[in-house]
Amino acid sequence: MMRSGGTDQVKYQLYQDSAYSKPWGDGTNATSTYAGVGNGATQNVPMYGRVLPQTTSTPGTCIDTMIATVTY
Repeated sequence: MMRSGGTDQVKYQLYQDSAYSKPWGDGTNATSTYAGVGNGATQNVPMYGRVLPQTTSTPGTCIDTMIATVTY
């Protein structure tokens, strides 16, 4: 995540479960992908985030963009 109006970054990891044991990713480096079966209806996919240990950055609003690739 990048601090809005600055260059400070906050490192984080996204997970598929609240126990933070299944990291989201592309299936490499111990990360997981999500597999499901489409049924024509909206499906919610859980996502949990955890800020990684790091030096404290300047206080402010942090923003980032997540991109999901759906293959069907």
